[in-house]
Amino acid sequence: MDIKKIQMLLKQEDTDGWLFYDFQKQNMLGWKLLQLDQDSHVTRRIFYWIPKEGTPCRIVHAIEKSVLDKLPGEREIYSSWESLNHVLKSVLKNSKKVAMEYSKDCSIPYVSKVDGGIIDLIRNNQVEVVSSANILQCFTSVLDDSQIKSHKEAAHFLNNVVKTVWKWIGDNLNKEITEYHVQQKILKIFEENDYITTSSPICAVNQNSADPHYEICQASSKVIKEKDFLLIDLWAKKNVLSSIYADLTKVATVKRVPTKKEEKIFSIVRNAQKQGVEFIRRSFKSNKKIYGYMVDNVCRSIIKEEGFLENFVHRTGHNIDEFLHGFGANFDDFETHDNRKILKNMTFAIEPAIYLEKEFGMRLEHDIVIEVDGSVNVTGGVQDNIYLIE
Repeated sequence: MDIKKIQMLLKQEDTDGWLFYDFQKQNMLGWKLLQLDQDSHVTRRIFYWIPKEGTPCRIVHAIEKSVLDKLPGEREIYSSWESLNHVLKSVLKNSKKVAMEYSKDCSIPYVSKVDGGIIDLIRNNQVEVVSSANILQCFTSVLDDSQIKSHKEAAHFLNNVVKTVWKWIGDNLNKEITEYHVQQKILKIFEENDYITTSSPICAVNQNSADPHYEICQASSKVIKEKDFLLIDLWAKKNVLSSIYADLTKVATVKRVPTKKEEKIFSIVRNAQKQGVEFIRRSFKSNKKIYGYMVDNVCRSIIKEEGFLENFVHRTGHNIDEFLHGFGANFDDFETHDNRKILKNMTFAIEPAIYLEKEFGMRLEHDIVIEVDGSVNVTGGVQDNIYLIE
């Protein structure tokens, strides 16, 4: 853990210190940042204080006084609740603003890991509690070179999986393959290539594609036929420590050209996706700071102008790191107001969509990497036309 980097970030955020708190491993973000052993036996409240200047402090219970010994700094031991309050008052006596895993009004629930009672306890010391979200993502979601490489490899792999599956569907239409069969085909390819996933991929036919998180049931899975519309959504990463996910969604028609309506909706969604990427590109090229909600606004405004805003029912995109839905900034001003900074060496999925109930859903998803030099590269392949399965 880089204490000096944390202190530099605290100064940039104009914050007096960062106070990690956990009780029985409810704050796994903090555990990850502090590189604590997730198998360790910790049953009492623990705190770790990193001031913007000076020496950190471990605050631990008397029966577990060694649990944070791997971390640098001084140690304060408490036993009763009164002694805990006394220690916290002493540690925070010169602080006015403290960062914790908290989000005002729970606007970013992904980082709200500290319960309201602890927030009250800290505020009792005349201290303002602010979110540690921007500090956290520098350690959870800013990737190193090997991680970015693993993401790019995963995105390339998934793009090839989709191509393989499109062909496999076309070659096997006479065998009454279903959405479930396609899902299992993808999972088999994952296993054969040592890729892992959090949950099963989606293959959605016709109106099922209008359900953003359609769940395939083997018994009721639809047979894929000529003239159908198909959506495939898949995500995976190499089964290697610290590897990074990729996440793609592609669409196709079976043995027919797309309808004019499908082409129109595709064009709107693709334009929204493209303009979102270009906005990020321009911003980094001109060294302009951007935040997650801004990207969502760019994409959503295009869909709104075309009259389909009510049919776009989720955020534009999400951070990707070791987890499919990473702990960094999301492209979101819809489900949440994500005001975290978009940083270099981060990876995102960008997936605008229009869902027409009882007809079809058009979601296009590829990933992007913001490189260390500020360039923005698409990973997983751009889909500029609805694919024709022949």
